[in-house]
Amino acid sequence: MKKQVLLVLAVLLIFPTLALASAGRLDAYGGHYDNKAGGYNVEKGPLAGKHYADQVEMLKELQKVQPGSVSADAMAKAEKKLAKRAGKAEKAAPATPAKVEKKAEKAEPAAAAPAKVEEKKAEKAQTKAEEKVEKKAEKAEKKAAEKPAAPAEQPKKP
Repeated sequence: MKKQVLLVLAVLLIFPTLALASAGRLDAYGGHYDNKAGGYNVEKGPLAGKHYADQVEMLKELQKVQPGSVSADAMAKAEKKLAKRAGKAEKAAPATPAKVEKKAEKAEPAAAAPAKVEEKKAEKAQTKAEEKVEKKAEKAEKKAAEKPAAPAEQPKKP
């Protein structure tokens, strides 16, 4: 019975905190960038629960709702942040077809290089094997030359 009561209390304490969890820290306007879904979410303040493409869009909306609440400096800062994010996104964007072709052309010789390396390794292994066989044959010949000839068997006397 005690275990069940403790379990119920634990569930009641844990679930509300999960429901209130945020995807990240909130800025001065009660919002944050949502890296998973993209865009800017507002969690607190007059625009709570709304989603915007970026912080600049949210600030323009906030200016309409509460005139004078957004300074020109804050707007400039947000626009600078947006430009920086756009630059990062541009770098991370997939390459144009022309760039892809150039990369493929550069990669062709590099792709052929491992095949050449494997070919050289195979040749080297083959020559080592041949040398090994030759050495064994030489050793066998030396042993045969060093052994004295076996004396001819003499017929047994009756």
